[in-house]
Amino acid sequence: MRFGVARPLGGVPSGREFYAHRACLVYDRSVPGMTPLGLGGLRMKRGWAALAAATVVLTAGGCGQAHQSTPKVPADAVKVKVVASDFKWSLSQTDFAVGKPIDFVVSSKQGTHGFSIDGTDISQTVSQGDAPVNVVFTPKKEGTYTIRCDVYCGSGHQDMIAKFHVH
Repeated sequence: MRFGVARPLGGVPSGREFYAHRACLVYDRSVPGMTPLGLGGLRMKRGWAALAAATVVLTAGGCGQAHQSTPKVPADAVKVKVVASDFKWSLSQTDFAVGKPIDFVVSSKQGTHGFSIDGTDISQTVSQGDAPVNVVFTPKKEGTYTIRCDVYCGSGHQDMIAKFHVH
């Protein structure tokens, strides 16, 4: 799986390509003899070695899966069950009051998805088999809000939207 590519201006590959192996090891393919397990030719420069070490430290919690602490859910929050499946969101409720906190309890029935609300900084990844995640949002104005998947999930990804209304 490709981890990232450093490219100079103009988009021309620089030759420094990093890859993440299933065991979350990172290696520099441009070093002759380098392998996913680092056998033979483990001759990375200090800067690249530091980058690799930092990458391993940052991804140690699940090979790149971000872990966020559960937000404190206000006692007066409206609980809404949200289930992600391939190319759709299912919400247990879609009408809310301005200024009333909403506790979206988000889970995934199929695959990995990103729960985001347009116009906000809310973005939470959920995966099939993981425990539900609480996402608290307090709408400050009336209107129709759009929930989108912000993690590419397949051919119907662009259609994975749901709307809710605030009065």
